[in-house]
Amino acid sequence: MVATIAATIVTFVGNRYWAFRHRERVGMGRETVLFFVFNAIGLAIQLACVAIVQDGAGLQGKLWYNLANLTGIGLGTLFRFWSYRKWVWRTQEPTGEVPRPPATRSRRRRAPRRPRWPRRLPSAWTREAALYGRAADEYGSGAGSHSGPGNYGGSAEYGTPANYGGP
Repeated sequence: MVATIAATIVTFVGNRYWAFRHRERVGMGRETVLFFVFNAIGLAIQLACVAIVQDGAGLQGKLWYNLANLTGIGLGTLFRFWSYRKWVWRTQEPTGEVPRPPATRSRRRRAPRRPRWPRRLPSAWTREAALYGRAADEYGSGAGSHSGPGNYGGSAEYGTPANYGGP
C-alpha cells in the first residue's frame, strides 16, 4: 500500500513537471484529485483483468496470472494516459488569436572571437624544427634562406652536384 502511494506521488510529479509540462495549468488541487482518481481507476482495470482470468475463467497458475497482469498493466496505462491528457492536463482552447512566443531576453549575436593564443605564429622553420626535434638555427636565419650549417649550402651553390655527394 505504501509503495503504491509513493509510486503514485512520483508519477504525479513526473507527469506534471515533465510529460505534460507544456499543458495548461488549472490548479494544483484539481489536478491532484483528478490524477489520484484516474490512477485508482487504472489500478482497478489492472486488478479486474487478473480477477476475470483467475476467478471468472477459472484459469489458475503463474502463466495465466502473469498474462492477465501484463494485459491489465497495458490497459491501465493506456487508460491513464488518455484520461490524464483529456481531463487532468488539458490543452488550451483555441481563441482565434495568433499565439505569441514566450517573452525572452533578446541577445545580440556576437562575432566569434579570435583566439588569443598564439599571438605571433612561429616561422615555418621554427615549426619544422619543433616537429623534427632540431634546433631552429640549423635551418638558417629565415624563410627562403638555405645558408644554415645543416643545409645544402648557400643559394648560389644550391643544386650543384657537390651538395648531393656527386663528383
